[in-house]
Amino acid sequence: CGVLAEMWSETVIDVHPVVASFINQKVGVVESNRVKVDELWCSRHVMQTQYTIQIVRCNSTACCGPWCSNYVHIFPIRFLPPPMPFEKSSAGLSIASNDRQANAFCGTLCQRI
Repeated sequence: CGVLAEMWSETVIDVHPVVASFINQKVGVVESNRVKVDELWCSRHVMQTQYTIQIVRCNSTACCGPWCSNYVHIFPIRFLPPPMPFEKSSAGLSIASNDRQANAFCGTLCQRI
């Protein structure tokens, strides 16, 4: 059962040894933690785009509990904004009208916020 843990423990990532161990969970624990995933749940928690699939908590404390950070204040729509083309001009950065423009580039996450 711990074959993957043994294989991972034999690896080194960026000169750091990997320490992995197999944890045998009880079936009852896993079953009790399952959430019924349906279309309504997906509409509140999932955003799928060409580039990503994001699964985030919703704003319902009954469903996901209270927020423990200020994440929702930084990302009020909860999902990270998608990549979008920017262009530099004498007026500064602006969203490019076409991503195939010669001077268009994708902005960083901070620029997209």
